[in-house]
Amino acid sequence: MNYKKIFGFFSLLTGNPSTHTFENRIFNTTMLSISIAGTILLSYDIFVGNIISQIIDISCILYSLSCYIYSLKRNHYNKLILPTFIFLYISITSGWFFNNGIHGGMPFFFFILSCYSCVFFKKPFNISIPFIIATVFTLIAVEFFYPEFVTSYTSKAHHFLDVSASIFICLVVNGISIHIIYKRYEIERNLNKTMLNQAINDKELIEKSMNEIQILRGLLPLCSHCKKIKDDKGVWNQLEIFIQNNSEAQISHSLCPECARTYYPEFAEKMNFWKTKAVQEQ
Repeated sequence: MNYKKIFGFFSLLTGNPSTHTFENRIFNTTMLSISIAGTILLSYDIFVGNIISQIIDISCILYSLSCYIYSLKRNHYNKLILPTFIFLYISITSGWFFNNGIHGGMPFFFFILSCYSCVFFKKPFNISIPFIIATVFTLIAVEFFYPEFVTSYTSKAHHFLDVSASIFICLVVNGISIHIIYKRYEIERNLNKTMLNQAINDKELIEKSMNEIQILRGLLPLCSHCKKIKDDKGVWNQLEIFIQNNSEAQISHSLCPECARTYYPEFAEKMNFWKTKAVQEQ
């Protein structure tokens, strides 16, 4: 079995990585997972004959598929974050009273809602997570003082199947989301490690280059007559010796035209003659 093709196909279902952001792909994955989970629960609720749960399942399927298609085609999901949270919150809270309350399968779906909040809200622990916790405690209190508001399961098999399906769906949805997030974190971590190693290598290369390059700075004491230069140890050196000791340059002695005419006039004329002749031949 070619797992790369399977994961590649799954990647295309959640959005092309070259055109969709990581957050957008996570949103698409969540919506697709909710629609699949809703389909599984719908088939199960049809089997047990729970009409209210069927309505909730159908609404979840239609809403999640609509958000998934819109986000996938438009490559834009930000406008759907808050409405989706509200929709999921209402669906899970409503299902609480029709699926045996705290002893049913709906409490597990609050984990999906919490995971959704942590991923898509910038500050989930300021508003959304405390709100979810307060809601769960409120539902527990209402169920404790008014147990008649909660619809019980029709049989032990109904109870067992609903709780089992809920646990399975929540584990799969949260597991997929956490896996994708961790893989992204691993890619970012390896990228940061590579960039850090490259930065260290570049720093070492720059330091090595700076050590090899010797630059003359500041005031240089220069004798006005013999042109010797005084180094930092107080020693007067010939100009060419000083340059060789403090740079990568190599001195090659020659004569400028003025000195040649002053000190070697007979050679200067021949030098000019050779220069003129060479220019003419060219």
